[in-house]
Amino acid sequence: MKEERSALARTADALGDLAGRVIFTALLVLVVYVSARWCFEFGHSLFYQEAAEEAPGRDVEIEIKEGMGVDQVAAMLAKQGIIVNETAFRVQGRLYKTSLYPGSYEVNTSMTPKEILKSLNISKEEYEKRQALAESTAVEDVLGEADEIVDEEQQKAAADSGIQVETDAGGQ
Repeated sequence: MKEERSALARTADALGDLAGRVIFTALLVLVVYVSARWCFEFGHSLFYQEAAEEAPGRDVEIEIKEGMGVDQVAAMLAKQGIIVNETAFRVQGRLYKTSLYPGSYEVNTSMTPKEILKSLNISKEEYEKRQALAESTAVEDVLGEADEIVDEEQQKAAADSGIQVETDAGGQ
């Protein structure tokens, strides 16, 4: 009887070991399958350029502030529905070595992540040109407004005294 129990115990032990190995193997296969599927989907989103909306999409103006990096821009674009996959955009921004400078940019929801990165990626020289142009435009706007005020005051004074004045702004 002792021999029967030991044979029975050995059989039970062998079946228990087999069941443990089958369960371990099944879990391992499941983990490999889920990981492979996630890697494929992530790789697909990285290399397959998918726009958030079909053309013509909608134009959205975004503001990049001083010190913002690819991570913050990706979060902002995802929140506004401009990109589909925030993580893929972050990785692409690093792969393409995107340089981001503060300013206003116009993007479209039908643009692919690569097109968006290209439109946001400007050189330091281009950024400095844009800054100089913005500053000169602001100065011209202020000077233009001052000229209009002076022209209006001259016309009013001339009208009061009965003189007709010709101005650049009015063209009369």
